[in-house]
Amino acid sequence: MRKKLAIGGIACLLLMSMVFVSTCEKELIGPSPETQNDVGLTRDQINWARPKAEYADKLDELAKRGYAGAWISPERGGFVGGFLTLGNYVYIPAGAVESRTYFTVDVIKETVGDINTISIEYLPGMNFLKPVTLTLSWDFLDISLSDIQSGNFDIYHSQDGELWYPVDHSVMTFNYYFKTVSFDTDHFTRWSWGI
Repeated sequence: MRKKLAIGGIACLLLMSMVFVSTCEKELIGPSPETQNDVGLTRDQINWARPKAEYADKLDELAKRGYAGAWISPERGGFVGGFLTLGNYVYIPAGAVESRTYFTVDVIKETVGDINTISIEYLPGMNFLKPVTLTLSWDFLDISLSDIQSGNFDIYHSQDGELWYPVDHSVMTFNYYFKTVSFDTDHFTRWSWGI
């Protein structure tokens, strides 16, 4: 029992330190009409990032297991996601919601033509009273560090899975050690990587 509590405590501290490191690098602003293209792209107009070879044959299994959920109160805020969702998570600060709400982070298998990839869906779809910090991982994708450093990638979001909007790179903060990118947003939706 003590061992489980210690492991849980260490995992929580690690997650909190990841958010602290990623949010200390610069002030974040969320994707908004000013930071996204006005015209959405259809799924077949995007060159989607593929999973690494070791994940490619396991996408169905990952999508079934890749789920995390938690109740978040307006007074305390909290985290949802992490290890079970391939390193993708959200930090919801105190005061971001009006009432106690159950939030989920879901790994979803996407197929576009002959390409299989993964999207991360944050639910419920809603707008927040104050920005929340999304953290997306590229660790499971076939994206190199040089792709990230040179800006040879895009992160897209979609409300309906049909039209996708890129997030402006200037609002992103990178954590190269954990292979994550973080940014603030005022809404939940589906997110995915393109190259």
